[in-house]
Amino acid sequence: MRVLFFLPALAFAAFYGNQSAVKWKSAETERFLAHYPVEHRERAETAVSFAESVYDTLAVRYEMKLPSKINLVLDNGLFSNGEAHPVFNMMRIWFTNWDFKVRGSHPWIRNVITHEFSHLISMPAGSKTPLPWIHALQVSKSDFFNEKNQLSVAAYIPFMIQPIWFAEGTAQYETYRMGFDFWDTHRDMLLRTAFLENKVLPLEFMEDFSRQLLEAELGPYTQGFDMLRYIAETYGDSIIPELWKEMSKISNLTLSGALKSKLGITEKELYNNWKERRKEHYEKVRSSIGEIHKGKKITKNAFYNDFLSSVNGSLYGLSNFGGDYFDGGVFEIRDSTLDTLTESIVPAAFKKFKLRKPYLSQGMSLKQTPEGLLLAYVTYQNRDKNGRPYFDIAIADTLSNNRVITRFADAAYPDISPDGKQIAFARREENGTRFYLSIADINSADSINFSEIDVMSENPVLQYSDYKDLIIPQGPEFNIYTPKFSPDGKKIAYSYFDGTKRNIGVVDISHTPPSALLPRGENASDNRDPNWAPDGQSIYFSSDRTGIFNIYKMNLETGVIEKITNVLGGAFSPVADTSGLYYIGYDKDGFSIYAAESGELKNEIIPHSPLPTPHSPKNLNEPNISFSNIERNYSPIPRMPILVPLFALDERSPDFGAINGGIMVPKLGLAFGLNDPLNKNFLQIAALQQIGKFGENSQSDLFAGLENRSFPITLNVAAMRMNTVSKDTVYQDDPRLDNEVSEYASELYNILFSASYSIFKIGDSLTAFTSYDWQSFNLYEDGFRWDYHKRWQAGLIAGLVIADSLLSLQGLYSFANSDLFRPGTFAESFTITDNGIAKPIYRRFNLHEWAGGANISLSSPLQKNGKLSLSLFGSGILNWRSSDSSTLDDFYLHPLVIDGYPILASSESYFKYGTGTILAEARYIFPIYRDFRKRFGVFTTRNFNVSPFVQMGSAWDIHPLPELKHRENWLRSFGISWRMENHLFYAVPFNFNFGVARGLDYPKDTRVKIGVGVM
Repeated sequence: MRVLFFLPALAFAAFYGNQSAVKWKSAETERFLAHYPVEHRERAETAVSFAESVYDTLAVRYEMKLPSKINLVLDNGLFSNGEAHPVFNMMRIWFTNWDFKVRGSHPWIRNVITHEFSHLISMPAGSKTPLPWIHALQVSKSDFFNEKNQLSVAAYIPFMIQPIWFAEGTAQYETYRMGFDFWDTHRDMLLRTAFLENKVLPLEFMEDFSRQLLEAELGPYTQGFDMLRYIAETYGDSIIPELWKEMSKISNLTLSGALKSKLGITEKELYNNWKERRKEHYEKVRSSIGEIHKGKKITKNAFYNDFLSSVNGSLYGLSNFGGDYFDGGVFEIRDSTLDTLTESIVPAAFKKFKLRKPYLSQGMSLKQTPEGLLLAYVTYQNRDKNGRPYFDIAIADTLSNNRVITRFADAAYPDISPDGKQIAFARREENGTRFYLSIADINSADSINFSEIDVMSENPVLQYSDYKDLIIPQGPEFNIYTPKFSPDGKKIAYSYFDGTKRNIGVVDISHTPPSALLPRGENASDNRDPNWAPDGQSIYFSSDRTGIFNIYKMNLETGVIEKITNVLGGAFSPVADTSGLYYIGYDKDGFSIYAAESGELKNEIIPHSPLPTPHSPKNLNEPNISFSNIERNYSPIPRMPILVPLFALDERSPDFGAINGGIMVPKLGLAFGLNDPLNKNFLQIAALQQIGKFGENSQSDLFAGLENRSFPITLNVAAMRMNTVSKDTVYQDDPRLDNEVSEYASELYNILFSASYSIFKIGDSLTAFTSYDWQSFNLYEDGFRWDYHKRWQAGLIAGLVIADSLLSLQGLYSFANSDLFRPGTFAESFTITDNGIAKPIYRRFNLHEWAGGANISLSSPLQKNGKLSLSLFGSGILNWRSSDSSTLDDFYLHPLVIDGYPILASSESYFKYGTGTILAEARYIFPIYRDFRKRFGVFTTRNFNVSPFVQMGSAWDIHPLPELKHRENWLRSFGISWRMENHLFYAVPFNFNFGVARGLDYPKDTRVKIGVGVM
């Protein structure tokens, strides 16, 4: 039985702890069921009050009545995010407003709640079923596993169909329409640069998220948001809910159908019309900017560079080196290179420091101090006893030493003082969301917590915990960013967000009150990224006062502001030394590094076409909600349903012991699940029944499982039953009688219980399990049924994943107490009790078994995205004993499954098997194209790769070493597989897998496997 949507927990999968120590509370309001950690009660009250006030505005606009109260999960983490699950009618919001490089600063909670609630309203409005929890239809077809040429097909047809750009654009537009978000300078920068540098993403790249995160932000979010703005500008604001309603029609399998019906144009025509209008607008912006003043570009082929430091004439910072994410490693550009900058230079990886679990995108700083060259960075190596990770500040030197300055501080943006004695950073308040500006002593012996020193480590880690706060936040929302020590170490410049807009300030370490450097008005600019001039008399910073972020210099005594750059994209993060000024410039390649040109601009301020005026926030009637009298302990009862109808064509085992073909059986069924909002309990049931037949003579499958994550240990209980029918010749004991053909059913039952735990809370898992399974042979025509095999089994499974799947290890040990039916004549196989009942005769076997595997995945130095995979897998019987048999029955031997060879040699035995097996494989994944998107109706291409591979395996009967020495005991095969990854209906995986394998030893044969669909 193949059920794609509901997958039981994988024993080898690493997990990161259940956070069962969190004390969750629940409170019910008029339209919401709120769930939150008890320490966040006050923030949850504020969030739910706002959510209640937003509800009617959007529900009336989309003419939607949701099926039940919304489950709203409110949590905190090391990221800012929100999720909406229309199928479950739930949202999840994370409280803290962490910074994100490609978005401006906005009041977080109002923004994210409106955004996610817009998803809950708009997407069900476009659903093709009245109940959103009826999620999709799954159809599948599978061949008999031993066929020479196998074809498997599985397709998933969702009932909510929409391109991601339309879904995300709608959510952002509704937030913008209600005044809780706006078309900010960052979004305009991304779109303006895309149009003027010919980097606008094709429509296909807006349908779903790209692997490259800058494109993921530019496509569905930025371009999608602006296309919704264009639709409202051109066709009226009310057309957006009408388009969603039109999408609910069965006949509209793409957005083009709804657009054609309502607007008379296709999706492609809409996209082209939008491009034409925006291109005209941004060409006017280009002409209004005047002379470009940006300096020399240093880098390319890396879309993310940040956190520059200039030390001893060399430039350091963070680069993703052409990767897909907003993170990476440290680079160094030496002073000799800076004199001859060329655009072809890509920073080389900086190897002077050995960083421990760095998260550099949250900040880093390098300084030359009396102690030598020091690097301060953010690390996530600290986890509490429940597995919760924290951001902390660490210091590394060029001798590979690491010192952790904070402990469980959720700290970011470190900066080392010029004398190397202190470090400044932003830290999140305990159990809160606002940020303090804090400093800590780096080398104070009094602050060393010696109990935390890992003396057994090759590079000892010293833990510090003392720090003092310079700025204590006021108001409900306050963030601190990028503090920088002055050259004399007496002051700190910083950027902050007070819930309205970004500004910069300066604070004296002697605790004089902080001061804002720039005036705040109703339309004040976004000012950020302050850094000191070498003389300490001026500050460089980034500001969008012209509608484009540029670098400015402010004299602290006179207040005079000088404009340093005049760029087309944006300029950020300035750093100055005696040799010049460097900054991060946003251009066609992303966030690149520039060396600014000397000399003043002719015009201090060069305005261009202004951004759209933000809508005033809706004046909503927010109820004053208190949870004091309605709060209760969270109840992890599964209550959120999901349903998937199933249709399957499965080939059952062939009749009369044939091994090369199967018999196709059509089946209908359902997969049903119930979950609770915190994923503490997940109940799933799946059933398939042969069409047109019921009872013992029909094919059927049944699975039920419950996973519980309410405790530190994950508990899982599952049960399954499979009934397979066939026919065979029954031999008579009396040779004078003719043999008869009898139909029979094979019934397989299994009950499993497992308990899983992660010891280190990162990449590891340990699972203990016990199970009972039995297999029955049912001669239903004769009314005769007996258990063929009965087994109780218990064991341990361990798994470890290192360095993001660079190395993965798995191991299993199990003990089984097994009863196996002894076949033969009736007299040899059964005994007759006194009351005339035939009972089978069993042989009992006790078995100790093992299995293990290792995989190394290495990136190719010669080809981007190419990978070499080396794997080794083995299994076998460690020991066995039986009081009923002197030989181990072949039933228990382990098969060797190797491409190029059949699995079965006959209906009763595998092709190659033994008390142990081993299989080694080398495979190279050769990408032909990656994220190449072309759409044909409901079908969109994605990735294509070719994988040549070689395999070598063997099985042994008694002792492995003597038998493995002989060449004839090994099987070899080679082959090639093609994998073309695609999507149906914008976002549903639909892949083509084609594999050919050739066995090099007897029997030399070629076998073909084809897979189509979600696999």
